[in-house]
Amino acid sequence: ALLRIQGTMNQTHFRLQAVNLAPSNTYWLSINETVVQTNTADARGRLNINSLATPVGSPLNIQKVELLDTSTNVLLSTELP
Repeated sequence: ALLRIQGTMNQTHFRLQAVNLAPSNTYWLSINETVVQTNTADARGRLNINSLATPVGSPLNIQKVELLDTSTNVLLSTELP
C-alpha cells in the first residue's frame, strides 16, 4: 500500500493506493476513526483514492488512516505523529 498526505494549513492532498483486495468489492476510508468515503476496487483488486470527498482542513488534523471492508474489518491502518 502507498499513503501520501501533503498540504498546507488550509488544503490537503491525499493519495492511497492498495492492491490484492477482493475485486469489485466496496471499501471504506476512515480518517480519525470516522468513515469519510466509500470506494470500489477495480476488477484486479486495486484501489486508488486520489482525493478526499470530505475536506479535513489541515493535514495536521489527520492522526489515523484506515481502510475497512464493509464488515468493518480493518485491512490497512496507520497512525501519524
